[in-house]
Amino acid sequence: MPPHLVIDAYNYIMRTSLAGADLETSRDMLLDQLVEYRVQKAIRITAVFDAARGIHLARSRTNYKGIEVIYSGRNESADDVILEMIRSRPAGLVVVSSDRALIDEAKRRGVSFMVPTRLEAALHGEDAEGEPGETERKGPSRRLPKKVRRSMRPLRKVR
Repeated sequence: MPPHLVIDAYNYIMRTSLAGADLETSRDMLLDQLVEYRVQKAIRITAVFDAARGIHLARSRTNYKGIEVIYSGRNESADDVILEMIRSRPAGLVVVSSDRALIDEAKRRGVSFMVPTRLEAALHGEDAEGEPGETERKGPSRRLPKKVRRSMRPLRKVR
């Protein structure tokens, strides 16, 4: 099963180089970058935007060139939508957010996650700092616990 990248979109925008532009331009730039990335990596991508103060009463879904775009409903946040996704189908999910509640729930459910700056580096084809295996080590090898290795498996396909 290919990984499914779920992005807390406004969180991503505010934590990366897209933060300088106006919100609509940043949103369009993010979606265009994700379209290119989806083609390169052949993975499923969902961008979740907050629309809590928007005009839509209910959650709405659209498709932007193969990227699933979800706008939260009036009385919910993007975090609520992502938490629901984590709880309902965690297999193969990779959550992109710096929100502590989302990261904690992902850890609890064994779901892979990454911070927005790491995804930004991957979108631009750069190596992110702190990648496992970056340095050569001497001495006995050390394996991470099986649960951690299993949760990191989808990340290899995303990078």
